[in-house]
Amino acid sequence: MNSRNHLLLLFMHKNPISRRDFVKGAAITGLGLSLNISLPSCMTQTDNPYLGNIGLQLWTLRNQLKVDPKASLQKVKEAGYVQVEPTRLNECMDLLPYIKDFGLKLESTHFNWAYITERWDLQDNPPLFKSFDHLLELAHKAGLNSLIFGYWKPEERSKLDDYKKLADQLNAAGEKCKNAGMQLGYHNHSFEFEPMDSSTGFDTLIERTEADLLKFELDVFWSSIAGIPPLEMMKKLDGRMTWLHLKDKLQGTQDVYDNGKVPEKAFQPLGKGVLDLASIIKAAPGFGVKNCIVEQDHSPEIFNDLNVSMNYLKG
Repeated sequence: MNSRNHLLLLFMHKNPISRRDFVKGAAITGLGLSLNISLPSCMTQTDNPYLGNIGLQLWTLRNQLKVDPKASLQKVKEAGYVQVEPTRLNECMDLLPYIKDFGLKLESTHFNWAYITERWDLQDNPPLFKSFDHLLELAHKAGLNSLIFGYWKPEERSKLDDYKKLADQLNAAGEKCKNAGMQLGYHNHSFEFEPMDSSTGFDTLIERTEADLLKFELDVFWSSIAGIPPLEMMKKLDGRMTWLHLKDKLQGTQDVYDNGKVPEKAFQPLGKGVLDLASIIKAAPGFGVKNCIVEQDHSPEIFNDLNVSMNYLKG
């Protein structure tokens, strides 16, 4: 170690500052040191182009919204989230007055997948709306620009031919969305990545759907828990991702294709798990991602975790 580095380290010992502040200070003063300092993987406001429109998927607050929707959305606003993404169109319609009152934006919503698969026999309740066309009409009136297919039941997807059929159905629905000036999307879990007949359901959806008719809402947690690094999947979906779902994963969580077998503690607020979210967010604009939406499926202290995630995003 040269004498100048030794003096600087001695100064840091007597005048404690954070590594990050030290590195910033070194850059500003032009010290040009070659210290091997490992920076924490976190965001800064200048790094994160999505802060001005950052969203929250309301599945995160499904229990709280049943108790007090107004107070729950107020806390979302106070935490710094700019937009919300409901889980169903009927939820969207019910919450619309509160969403407007708090000045939250509304761009996309998930919807009941049976409007696409037509497997109402697997649903607990009959359809609330007459058809996908009716669903699309109401979504347009609510000011939405996107509808997201977010899930379908195991009984519907036992073989690769099921994914081929769904791809064709998504193309048809995507054409209707396009004609209405909206975009259809697909949100993944981990089950789509399970090998099937030398392929996967996810690869089938990518290959069999039209790029302009179906975009993807990549959930980085579910990609990771299927054993696929999110950045690798982002490269594969280059130009076909409009949204990213951001959530973190507990260290040591095992890969699994069955989302029902994932332990609740595996879902962590941003920055508290092992995913390199900083690199994911920085790379996202280059792959065409327009929106980043935070989601945390389970938490014993969800409102606290919403703030933890936002603090991470702000840096």
